[in-house]
Amino acid sequence: MKVKLISLLSTVVLAASFALAQFNENPFSVSAELQKSAAGSNIAVLDFTVPDGLFLYEKSLKISDAAKVLIPEAIPVAEQKKDPFSGDMVGVYKHDFRFVYKIAEEAQFPLKITVEYQGCSESLCYMPQSETFNISTTGSKAAETTKPHTDSAPSDILNGFTIIGSDLGYKKTAEFIDFIDRVESGKGIEENPLRNMFAKHGVFVLIFFILLGGLALNLTPCVLPMIPINIAIIGAGSQAGSRSRGFGLGAVYGLGIALVYGTLGLVVVLTGSQFGTLNSSPWFNLGIAILFTALALAMFDVFSIDFSKY
Repeated sequence: MKVKLISLLSTVVLAASFALAQFNENPFSVSAELQKSAAGSNIAVLDFTVPDGLFLYEKSLKISDAAKVLIPEAIPVAEQKKDPFSGDMVGVYKHDFRFVYKIAEEAQFPLKITVEYQGCSESLCYMPQSETFNISTTGSKAAETTKPHTDSAPSDILNGFTIIGSDLGYKKTAEFIDFIDRVESGKGIEENPLRNMFAKHGVFVLIFFILLGGLALNLTPCVLPMIPINIAIIGAGSQAGSRSRGFGLGAVYGLGIALVYGTLGLVVVLTGSQFGTLNSSPWFNLGIAILFTALALAMFDVFSIDFSKY
């Protein structure tokens, strides 16, 4: 039985590793260099490396500079390919290629160039990437380490904007229109009762409502029938021996659940859109499906999972 358990866990870890590889590996590479054209003008040359069997999407490839001094001079034509995921015909780059831009005479160096791209294989896609280069007459270097690209707006894009209203929770059509009307009348923040209550009474009121909501979840059909079962499992009933021992067993059980879900929540918050990307991966979902299937088989006594033996 121990061998079966180890084999099952190894399968789950192997399946999950394919998904995690999307975060740890970026098989593509790009370099930027300042050169002189035959006419003597400055040109920016960007070379992309695409390994065999992989491809870059034309629509995801973006090359930009804040100074707007790049003038396209030699842009490679993308090949048409049937997307293995959407089934549509899309433009892709299957081999190494080069972009050449003429640099306007009024350009000032060093010149900052940002390159965004995403590549895939026939079975999975890698994380979108964003790389920034500073090129100058003395050479070029990467200004930032390659990192997954997210849709978050850069901090300077919000300069000049003022938040005049905000609200919380799901809104029906009429409620949302009413919120818009309150914002336009200059009462968007002041008349938010939930925000005003938290601002007046502090974070302890928020914690109280969180705990109250957690207790209320025990009355839902998904949780309420499990309470006597959980009590029987942890031995906090008549077999506990004493109230203090029963309370201790229940507290440890509850703290274990809180620790697991709290850690998962913290991971989701810290990783942001990366967790959503991982969650959409077929390999990740396959690993979760294998894990759930194994746990279901254990509940039907196909095999036993009992970590107390080890």
